[in-house]
Amino acid sequence: MTRGIDVATAHFDQAGPVPMEFTFDLAGKINIRISLDDITRQTADALVNPTNPTLSSMSGVSRAIMEAAGHDSRTECREHVMQHGELRVAQVVHTGAGGE
Repeated sequence: MTRGIDVATAHFDQAGPVPMEFTFDLAGKINIRISLDDITRQTADALVNPTNPTLSSMSGVSRAIMEAAGHDSRTECREHVMQHGELRVAQVVHTGAGGE
């Protein structure tokens, strides 16, 4: 443990999945889990996803999340932007999980 954060390495040239997970507790109130895995198959209370001002980022992790969430989630994002305008830097939007 280094200043409250576990440090590990993974070798990506190995055959098969590389299990890697870090879990730490902050002041007994917040449990944070960081793992190397498919984010669209995780069970979590929330996903934090960077996107663009129109909530239509379709590359990398954003794309994987939106594809897994399905049509309902894309519609919800479009409707939010139509009603409230583009997102400002550091603005947060809460959306449903999708998964039609």
